[in-house]
Amino acid sequence: MKKIACIILAAGKSSRMGRNKLLIELENQTLLERTIETVKSSTVEKLLGISGNDRAEIEDLFQKSDIAFIHNEDFEVGMHSSIKCGVEQLVDYDGVIICLGDQPFLNETVLNQLHECFEKNSDIIVPTYNGKRGNPVLIGRDYFSEIQNEPDGDYGCAYLLKRHQKQIKMIEVGDDGIHMDMDSPKHLKKVLERIESFEDPFATYTKCLQEIRQRGEPFVLATVIEVIGSSSAKVGSRAIFDKSGKNFYGWIGGGCAERFVGEESVTSLNERKGRIILADLEDEVFGLGVDCGGKMRIFLDPVFPLENISLSVPINYRRTVQSLASFYGWNVNFSEAKDSSFEDVILQMACGIAKNRGAKGEPLRIVKPVPATFSEEKFSRSSRVKIIGRTRITEALARHFSLFNMDVNVFGTNIEENDYPSEVTCVKVKDSYQSIDFEANDIVLVASHTSGDSRIVAKALRAGANYVGMIGSLKRSHEVLTYLEKIDQRVSEPLFIPAGLDIDAQNPDEIALSVLAEYLYFTSK
Repeated sequence: MKKIACIILAAGKSSRMGRNKLLIELENQTLLERTIETVKSSTVEKLLGISGNDRAEIEDLFQKSDIAFIHNEDFEVGMHSSIKCGVEQLVDYDGVIICLGDQPFLNETVLNQLHECFEKNSDIIVPTYNGKRGNPVLIGRDYFSEIQNEPDGDYGCAYLLKRHQKQIKMIEVGDDGIHMDMDSPKHLKKVLERIESFEDPFATYTKCLQEIRQRGEPFVLATVIEVIGSSSAKVGSRAIFDKSGKNFYGWIGGGCAERFVGEESVTSLNERKGRIILADLEDEVFGLGVDCGGKMRIFLDPVFPLENISLSVPINYRRTVQSLASFYGWNVNFSEAKDSSFEDVILQMACGIAKNRGAKGEPLRIVKPVPATFSEEKFSRSSRVKIIGRTRITEALARHFSLFNMDVNVFGTNIEENDYPSEVTCVKVKDSYQSIDFEANDIVLVASHTSGDSRIVAKALRAGANYVGMIGSLKRSHEVLTYLEKIDQRVSEPLFIPAGLDIDAQNPDEIALSVLAEYLYFTSK
């Protein structure tokens, strides 16, 4: 990387503060020490402190932090004399970051972003947050002589920005710390209030999630899952994008990456599915049209508001339906219904959500045909359920089938009884699940998602099970049918593979609803 240094300006008189602000303690650390620690955590190669007012105390802090420093004899003239004093010492460096000593919320990530961008743009790099410029600024060595020839005064390097606007590279850093300094008692009060109100990142993230959900609009959770080469964002960096593709919260990279992720987020919402995208910040032709460095793989997870569904439900069933709807993520609008059974309500729910989503509401084995012929004739109902596996889906299946007062048994490894309704029987078994015995008229729901699924299905069919349903992909369904053909096992009527109705199920409880509705339909009178 190019060699850059950082000048920490600590020579000012703090006239508006009434005392040297850099010596004020924040969380058992002076403001200057806080700034030094941030810069030392960055990729900056050299750190140079500039002292002036309260020289002894300031230089003592520089010395304790083991960084080089020089004294500006002309510090009373103003900030520019300190900048000039520092630049004169950096003839062997490609650029310099001018860092104010009174930015309590400056993040080392910002300094690293300036450095990374400077690798491709050796001019003037300025950070922005929400489009507004901030500090610190990185200046290339081509402008050092101009700084040294500029008359001193109580100002920084704003004159360079005015004279060389075409040479300025602005980068969006996603951190408002670049706008916050501490020039007056009023500013100090705001800083202390902010420190006192600091929440951990997860709490802040959760708070923002709640806020955007309250809007009742769709949004996208974007998370960096891989970084290749140099990139300002890191694995785990995340952001929330609203329905227009605007960053609502978080950090996912600079302006070029953020615009790209915002556009892709809109696409993900339109397609209603999660995606993994590649943000190529290296290739100006085939990438994002910029050359900021690095590549990132980002997972986009679209989140939609509660779905509205209208149901005609007798009053005595509404509390149960409302409880189920909370698992599904639905908002139910009830209307009066007479003489409807709970079975009718479940079927109505499945058909209603299928219609909302444009799904067919037919058995998945028909919608996604597998190489077998099935009869659509109805059959008699049973009351004993055996659920195989230990997943969120098996928990949801047990919850749903137990609503009909069935004898529900769940077989799983390391199964926890607290995960299931009290009326459900939990049985611990070995990984192979081959110790489970099936009987005629069992309802068998296979959701173990193991290589033994095929043998479990075959064993249940041989025992004359009433209904055998396997929750799995179309590929897994083909594997099971191939195995049954191989062992010359007749594919009899009770086999529902993949199990469930096509309602575009999007979570374990909706999957359970689709399976229960399918069973009720084929066993209804």
